[in-house]
Amino acid sequence: MKVNKSFLVVAVLGLILLSAGHASASEKEDLKEIFDAAVTAVGDRNSIGKVRRIYAAAACTGPRGKYATTINSVGPDRLAFDQKYENKDARRLILNGDIGWNIDSDKYSPEVISPFERMVVRLHEYQRMAFDFESMFSDFKTAGDGRFNGRAVHKVAAKSKLGWPAHLFFDMEKRSLIGYELMMPQDGGKVVNRFEEWRIVKGLKLPSKVTAIDSKGTWTLDFHTIRLNSDSNTRYEVPRAVNDMAELLRLHKVAQTAHLTYDAELFISIFADELTQVQAGSVVTRNKEENLERFKEYFRTFKFTAWENIVPPVIKISNDGSMATVRVQKRVAGDYTDPEGKVHKSETIFAWLEVWEKQNGKWKVTTVASTRKQ
Repeated sequence: MKVNKSFLVVAVLGLILLSAGHASASEKEDLKEIFDAAVTAVGDRNSIGKVRRIYAAAACTGPRGKYATTINSVGPDRLAFDQKYENKDARRLILNGDIGWNIDSDKYSPEVISPFERMVVRLHEYQRMAFDFESMFSDFKTAGDGRFNGRAVHKVAAKSKLGWPAHLFFDMEKRSLIGYELMMPQDGGKVVNRFEEWRIVKGLKLPSKVTAIDSKGTWTLDFHTIRLNSDSNTRYEVPRAVNDMAELLRLHKVAQTAHLTYDAELFISIFADELTQVQAGSVVTRNKEENLERFKEYFRTFKFTAWENIVPPVIKISNDGSMATVRVQKRVAGDYTDPEGKVHKSETIFAWLEVWEKQNGKWKVTTVASTRKQ
């Protein structure tokens, strides 16, 4: 019998796709079984559902000595994080949704913290993580069985809030989440967190001692106090200055995106109607139309390989919230095509100061004073 080759190829592809679909469904079932068991190992879902606030205080030791950590966790999106040290200043960080800020307790001068710092603080919520790990990680995949901290475990691959690879470890016998490891792409290292001891608090089994290990050493957090749904006077309202800083950082990111995608319209969208530039001993003011043509030409002749901060932008907001300055140091590299069509490699260190005004409720840059390293 003659077999139609096209039909055969389609049939084989169909079987492959069906097989992949079944594997995916099977994996979801495996993950659900592992996750459900881990939550049940903490306590019954009705009791877990009643947890609004978790207060946890720990006596800690690290490579540089002793310190204390206090965590006030309210649901999946609000958190107060305090650390006091023997040999350096204390710090307090507050998170509300996607915004985090630190507070100088002496001056109350809040500053926005980075997404990396937000992630690190969130990953200190060990007690909440025991039953709410799905809000802290994503993109789960089964990764086989193995051993972790001397225990037989189910290994689950995941990603952090920054998209960094991670593994979660679930005890095969006790069913609990007993730790995780997070890969650190910036240096090729990893952080390992092990849940060493547990305590029953209002019927829920929660981590009470955690060991964290990375390339710098070992940290131990011994939680002497864990309270559920206790009262707190912590204020989680985002200060106006913090909202303004977060918006200015977002606009800084818009400028970066505009450069790397050669989008002149996007770039000038953050400009005021007139932008004054101070550079090389001259002061020039241009309107939006002039700036649009200028940056279209710039983006046409320069192809970026880098447009990156050397240090994070430094933002200062006026007391009345109407003006701000943003200090930037940036490395810009790429290929410049001159009027004769010749391509030249270019790499420059720039430093500039932006002046912003809030116009009709929106931040617009009005002045840029810039210089470059010769």
